[in-house]
Amino acid sequence: WALVMLLLTMFMFSIIFSNGVAYYFEFVDLNVPAQVQTAELVYESFGGIYETLVTLFSAISGGNDWMNYGSVLRLGPGEVYFVIFVFYIFFCLIGLLNVVTGIFVDSAVCTRTEDEVVESYTEEQQRLCGEMKRIFKAADMDRNGTITFEEFCAHVEDPWVQAFLSGLDIDITDARIVYTLLDVDGNGGLTVEEFVDGAPHRQ
Repeated sequence: WALVMLLLTMFMFSIIFSNGVAYYFEFVDLNVPAQVQTAELVYESFGGIYETLVTLFSAISGGNDWMNYGSVLRLGPGEVYFVIFVFYIFFCLIGLLNVVTGIFVDSAVCTRTEDEVVESYTEEQQRLCGEMKRIFKAADMDRNGTITFEEFCAHVEDPWVQAFLSGLDIDITDARIVYTLLDVDGNGGLTVEEFVDGAPHRQ
């Protein structure tokens, strides 16, 4: 709708300028070469709705310097239409185009593609997995690749570990229950796979 608003604004002003130019042409003396030359310049940029639309678009998009068109209006239809043209430039560049730009920027910031959502989720899971492996490595005091219940209880006393597990909504008030839930095979030792895969889901 922002582009529609821009097009409607340009169309509205093109009608104003086209009417002014048509009225100006009625008073052009074809016997005066200077007036004929000026009328040709005016007609080139404002000779019809289409030409006027192209001129108005060029004036705000950098296709041509807007003062070139303003000078043509000054020579032809007069100062009043020049002032209207300046107002059009001011309105579009300072007001309308800033609003349109803001809409597109806001839309781009708020819109996330499906791939971005998946990528964000994957990165979060990788980060979580890395932290869990770090906790497991620190808890495995004898470096045998498993965590005993005693090692687990000793390590969860660490305030940082408690805070991290609390962030996963894991209640470590009863360490025995948590350990039993994580020990899937029930052999009395937690492997890194059991700890990493099970901890985030034991809420």
